[in-house]
Amino acid sequence: MAIASFGRFAASALIAVGAWLPLPSTAATAPQKMEVITVTYIGSVNYALYQQFAETMSELHFALVADIHDTAKNHNQQMAQQFMTNHATLLAKREATIETTAYANNQRWRAR
Repeated sequence: MAIASFGRFAASALIAVGAWLPLPSTAATAPQKMEVITVTYIGSVNYALYQQFAETMSELHFALVADIHDTAKNHNQQMAQQFMTNHATLLAKREATIETTAYANNQRWRAR
């Protein structure tokens, strides 16, 4: 019993001391004008339309990203096929020198 009453006394004393000491507040450093955004939905139908629009835009975004990826992959495969057909004679050899414009020196390509 004495421990419980001492704990209550200590807690109330700590609260009283805390009330007397001024502590800096983070609200004092907040800007004077704060932006307030209010979102109001007229009804459940309006909210449902908003949800459907958001989901549709999300699906469109993912479809667009997938389409960009697929298009890039197809273009890379087409370029590789064109390279193989245009340089078949060079690739038929075990080692051939192909001059490229991207590098100052010649690059060596080995057929596998």
